[in-house]
Amino acid sequence: MLGGRGGRSPDPISSATDWLYAQYTDGNASYSNPAALEIAFWILEDEVTSAEATSWFNAGLLAIANGYVADALLHNTGSYGTQVLNLKAATSDAPHQSHLFHTVPEPGILILLGISMASIVGLKRWWKD
Repeated sequence: MLGGRGGRSPDPISSATDWLYAQYTDGNASYSNPAALEIAFWILEDEVTSAEATSWFNAGLLAIANGYVADALLHNTGSYGTQVLNLKAATSDAPHQSHLFHTVPEPGILILLGISMASIVGLKRWWKD
């Protein structure tokens, strides 16, 4: 929300973060380490510098995160539907925590859409007769 280190607001997530989070939520086993994902998101969103990451995290975890970052930067084309939910305290407008999430259409909506489409086709055929 505050734009990480750059301070821009609003600060939309990068397409690389969008792609990487989509891989995780789609169950891609190649991106299943939550600790490495969090580090990768911080790196992709400029929340942590390379020097900080090197000194803060163990080398094995950082290597996995850097692999995730490299893949995300290579493959991030399009939009994958990731959104950000910023949580705030009830007594303050300052954001406290951001969460990534995907919106998923409810089955009821899809059923209604299918019924509507079938009705239109049926009416069109009935109208011709």
